[in-house]
Amino acid sequence: MEQHKSRFITALVLFMGFGYATLPTTSPAASSPGLAEVDAAIRVREFDRAANLLQVMADRGDAEALYRLANLHRAGRGVPVDEEKAFSLMLEAATAGHSAAQLGLGRMYYFGRGTSSNPDEGLRWIAIAASNGEEMADNLLSRLKNAKKPKTEAASKRTTERKRAKNVKPTDLSLQLGWNALLEAASRGQESVVRELISGKLDVNLRDGEGASALILATKSGHSKTAEVLIDADAILDLKDNDGATALFHAAKAGRHRLVSMLLAAGANPLIIGPDGLHPLDAAIQGAHNQTILALLNGTRKTNRAPMRRSAAISAAQMLDRSAFELLVEEGMSLNVRDAMLRTPVWHAAAVGNLPVVESLITNNAALDHVDAAGDSALAIALRHDHVDVGLALIKARADVNLTSKAGNSALMIAARNGQRSVASKLVKAGAEIDARNQFGNSALMLAARSGNVGVVKLLINAGADIWLRNKKRERVRDIAAATGRNEIIRLLDELD
Repeated sequence: MEQHKSRFITALVLFMGFGYATLPTTSPAASSPGLAEVDAAIRVREFDRAANLLQVMADRGDAEALYRLANLHRAGRGVPVDEEKAFSLMLEAATAGHSAAQLGLGRMYYFGRGTSSNPDEGLRWIAIAASNGEEMADNLLSRLKNAKKPKTEAASKRTTERKRAKNVKPTDLSLQLGWNALLEAASRGQESVVRELISGKLDVNLRDGEGASALILATKSGHSKTAEVLIDADAILDLKDNDGATALFHAAKAGRHRLVSMLLAAGANPLIIGPDGLHPLDAAIQGAHNQTILALLNGTRKTNRAPMRRSAAISAAQMLDRSAFELLVEEGMSLNVRDAMLRTPVWHAAAVGNLPVVESLITNNAALDHVDAAGDSALAIALRHDHVDVGLALIKARADVNLTSKAGNSALMIAARNGQRSVASKLVKAGAEIDARNQFGNSALMLAARSGNVGVVKLLINAGADIWLRNKKRERVRDIAAATGRNEIIRLLDELD
């Protein structure tokens, strides 16, 4: 029920902003903490954050994330509008058995969204969605079977494109930017029109009022086939727009890894500095585009790679998967750099629960015990955000279990308060100080009692925790349990008295 509710919220928000790309309200995928964060971001219209979170999960093969990310690309929310990328993501989710994605893919095939129109393939996917119980698929299938199929003949398409090439009507925006027919067609992704215009001897490198060439416009809009036509026509690869960005920079920033690979193969220069002093690799790292980072590193020789900013590891640790992260480590990325809040890459990876990157940092001997400006270590922040698996990995790697924040809270206190019994057990075995107290005089046992975490209370008592300690309010652990109505804990303590 919660999953249906969250999908409805996502659909409603997208509908408000871009009606045709709304999401269905049902899905076979199970709810997860990651998707809950996505829903929270979409509710407050933080589409950039939602897209980044979904990209991380999509890179790990999560079908629900692939499906939602596809719809964000269709709507242009948090990411550029990119029907081709949306189609690719939808296909991956549908192939993984996601019924809503199967329905969406069927529509895209049928109506030619992000791919050539293929009504038969569209009907096949819609029928698969219907057989998997997807709502609306049966009705849609019936309507489409009785409807006239859209034209798909290549000859008809070529005739249409020739007509368009002769009379491409500019939009108000294109008139303001000084676009000619070629620039207009490149921005729209009309590769056949572009081919016709180029054959008419139009200058393939003409630029608009913002300095963008046809290749830059095609790349920014994600039209890989159009970009390929322009590259074949000897478009200059490294032209910069007025912001200082090349086609390769735009592709890297938007996470268009196929376009990145295409441009590099054609000879685009990855060393050219773009806006804000960033190289294409920096832009890909900032956007957490795993596949694009791999394309940039695999598509260039080591002697022809841009140096990374010292801050690259901060962005990389939060959002990248392990394979992309370790390639950056091999490139010499600094693992112990600290941001303005004194937070290291391992701190950031722990805070978002990125276990694969935490494990990579451990393997590569990153410093585990640096604390941030609030005195929180990577171990503390992982437990504070309930990333138990990350906490256990750090304990196993011998992170200091007795570091305390400025408020005096230790990892054991956080685990006790949060009811993380498995973590508390490992902390005790690793030598955590059981009776250490924070600035209010509360011990881990007191915090566990206040939260009603019976299992942790028993664990700490069996480990020798002092039940007679008083905090700064002169309360013992039994007083705290009584004040908060923790009757089971009271009975346990009374048996010891």
